[in-house]
Amino acid sequence: MNARPQDTGMWFFYDLVHKLSSTLDLDAVLTQVIEQVNRYINIDATSVSLLDPDTHELVIRMTVGNSTDPPPGLRLPPYAGIAGWVARHGKSVLVDDAQNDERFYPAVDQLTGFTTRAVICVPLLNNGQTIGVIQALSRSVGTFSKADLHFMNTLADVAALAIENARLYRLAQEARRQTEVMWHVAEALGSATELKEGIVLALEQLRQVVSFDSAAVLAMEHLVALSPPTDERPELRLVAAVGLEKASQGCVLHLSVSSFPLFQRMCVYRRPIYIADAQADGRYICWIGDYPVRSWLGVPLIADEQVVGLVSLDRYLVNEFTTRDIEIAEAFARQVINAISMSRLYRQARARAEGLLLLDEVTAILDGSPSPAEAITRSLEATLRAFDLDAGGVAAPGDDGDWKWAAQVTPEEGMWLRPEQVETGLRQEGSSQVIAVPLPGSATPQVWSAIVPLFVRGDLAGALVVQSTERERLSGPRLEALTTLGRILGIILGDALPHARPRAVIAGDHPALP
Repeated sequence: MNARPQDTGMWFFYDLVHKLSSTLDLDAVLTQVIEQVNRYINIDATSVSLLDPDTHELVIRMTVGNSTDPPPGLRLPPYAGIAGWVARHGKSVLVDDAQNDERFYPAVDQLTGFTTRAVICVPLLNNGQTIGVIQALSRSVGTFSKADLHFMNTLADVAALAIENARLYRLAQEARRQTEVMWHVAEALGSATELKEGIVLALEQLRQVVSFDSAAVLAMEHLVALSPPTDERPELRLVAAVGLEKASQGCVLHLSVSSFPLFQRMCVYRRPIYIADAQADGRYICWIGDYPVRSWLGVPLIADEQVVGLVSLDRYLVNEFTTRDIEIAEAFARQVINAISMSRLYRQARARAEGLLLLDEVTAILDGSPSPAEAITRSLEATLRAFDLDAGGVAAPGDDGDWKWAAQVTPEEGMWLRPEQVETGLRQEGSSQVIAVPLPGSATPQVWSAIVPLFVRGDLAGALVVQSTERERLSGPRLEALTTLGRILGIILGDALPHARPRAVIAGDHPALP
């Protein structure tokens, strides 16, 4: 019989994060997840299933290996059964007797000969979206406890990052097999600077077969900055350009979609737009500098059947582009969106890998049993170092109820965000978030702050705050890692306060902290 979980604190996270961050092989990651469940919970069967985003089917990827286990590769109908319910709603469930649960899907039991009774099923969440589920089964009624459910949720929080990272790595490998050339492009476009250089080189190559005076590639902000897509004032960012002096000077140009009617039309029809004489067409707006554009060709960048950017080609003479030019530009646009997408996948995977390494380092710090105050400071230093951030701190309510900085690792001017702004942000959102902090009169117009709540036994006890002048340094994958770090700190602080309710537990002088 397997030992039941006694401690999901420091040593568990250190051991798990270390193992999961040591490989990018998806099967190896799934095996580690299965082994952790079997090691700490008394189960008869365990499985990890991943969600097919196209069909909404759960695909069983890994099981224990018993004769009564469903075969890997088995697909469940969309959102079928208890696992399907968990995948659809993104919520964990603990069922004492599945035979009396209306959500139960008996077909798998009929296939395997296994009789399912007690069930724990938890979602694997990535950026708020379900990517799969972990399921533990027992033949006996009422086998599992709330402590088992807590363990499974904790496991899923960490495992989801590693699984998604491994999936992205496998996607990159498959793309490499499909086309060696595009793999080398993606490898060269591993950062924003390399992406720009790669597209500039591609535009110069295009110039050999399609004559133009200036050209540019623009993409939606979330593709370039790794920020979540937003419907509020969507913007295009200039990725790279040739023949445009302002662009070549390294400016970061943002263009509102609402001010670009030709792009709006392109989004509707998803086809190239050719204007023989831009000066005679009221729809054309010269969006950068003052160039004598006459012929203009815009070709959409399409990903997942959505227009997410465009290739813009200009000539200073009337009616200069041909049908052949348009066909070549369309083929070029397909290569460009592949390069941008691959670059984004690579940078997401790298950001997730950085997050796993950070969690590994932080758990090693906590494993050294420092005082809570020292652990927080060292964890902040590790976070700023790992993500190349500018400042960090922990805010918490003081004895008077007002929020204060309980710990800071900052430049001389301190944190740009005020503690009361941290509290306001948490009360409004209740979850991790990234906000812009304007700096009037400063050479830096704004900084970005990630605010991550710290909970102890369900109570809000403070917030982890980190800041950067670059939005991408607080991108989705890094915010996920910061959120997991906040959960770890909450668990450790909760272990340090077994009886006391959290009251400014972050503060180093809290009397209940050892």
